[in-house]
Amino acid sequence: MLSEYKFDILDSLDFDSDEELPHFGNCPKCDNEYNAPAWCDACDQKELVDKFDKWSTGNDNINLLIQESQRLAPDYYNYLEFIPYNHFVDIERIAEGGFGVVYKATWLDGIRKAKKEDNGIWIKTRSEPCTVALKEIEESKNIDQDYINELKANIEFHRSDIWMVCRYYGISQNPKSMNFILVMEYLPKGDIKNVLFNKGKDRLKWHKKIQYLYFICNGLRGIHMLDYVHGDIHGGNILIKYTSDICITDLGLSRPANSKETTLLGYDSKSKTSGLNVPHAAPELLLDDPKSKESDIYAIGILMTEFASHNRAFENYNTNDLRIEIFKGIRPKFPLETPKCYVELMEKCLDEDPKKRPTAEELVKTISGWLKLDWKSKSNPFNIADKQWNKSKKNHRYSLFCMLHKNIFSINNKKKNL
Repeated sequence: MLSEYKFDILDSLDFDSDEELPHFGNCPKCDNEYNAPAWCDACDQKELVDKFDKWSTGNDNINLLIQESQRLAPDYYNYLEFIPYNHFVDIERIAEGGFGVVYKATWLDGIRKAKKEDNGIWIKTRSEPCTVALKEIEESKNIDQDYINELKANIEFHRSDIWMVCRYYGISQNPKSMNFILVMEYLPKGDIKNVLFNKGKDRLKWHKKIQYLYFICNGLRGIHMLDYVHGDIHGGNILIKYTSDICITDLGLSRPANSKETTLLGYDSKSKTSGLNVPHAAPELLLDDPKSKESDIYAIGILMTEFASHNRAFENYNTNDLRIEIFKGIRPKFPLETPKCYVELMEKCLDEDPKKRPTAEELVKTISGWLKLDWKSKSNPFNIADKQWNKSKKNHRYSLFCMLHKNIFSINNKKKNL
């Protein structure tokens, strides 16, 4: 889905059927036509470059990253900025993980926006003070390359109009800890796990599940189109933005698909697999294969089982036992009434052979076809599944999704001591 900013712009445009591109007026400095609303590549990029000596993060790599995003900025919206810590108020801790702590805060400056005045002239402005998320990276005075990669990937995704990736506004720094902070959009609805695994909430109808799945796969398609691999797809990295819209986040593991580097965030020097999210990891990753577009698709398949069952994949297994069972071909449980077309696609995503898994493009095509079904029809297989679930939820039966392969221990002719 388009961002709120893009909706603002589209609402302000007058398209002529004979015009190939919208016109935003002329730059008051050079009189050349604006490249984007209130944005002249030549003048506005130069203005940002001229201010490089007015600020510093204290870290050369971070400085270069922000400077590159500004030097190549395609519009007033899509570049990073260094945001002084005292520009945030009402800071509240909301979550923590292995990387550090996440806070929500009010950003006094507000988000950069372009606005069309009543006289038809576009101007640069900012929103009112707004709520943002602050992701403080532990021990990051000398921030590592994983987070540099996360920001680089985010910049490239947004330049390419991949709006299903969580947006980053800039970087700040905690003056006490000297830790760097990633300033990103705040999504109060939380992650998809809160919807799927919250026993106190009503179970999602299949139509809503298919909508969510469509946006997830569409976001992944955009990532793959730029020849990146996400590398850590699971419910905790999928945030709910609007009613059905989602954002994919935690791109620290994203890397070019042709990268030879296989060391991932959280790995120790002795075992590449020690940092894997095993329930969502493709079998080949347990054999030290690098993460790939195909392993992303496998993770989508695991997510599909969680959508079907509203249960965490392999929640009753310990990690060591689970590794062995995955090699044996076991896959997560799912309800028996799950629509056949859904199960078939899920099976393809979870195929032991990475080459037999569908692409993100193929997933989007198939799932968009489901969304075009008559959702008022009683014969819609997803409506039938909803009805069967309601009838059987007290004595619910599950199918153990098990695919046994004789050659599972010889994937790519590698051997693994279990």
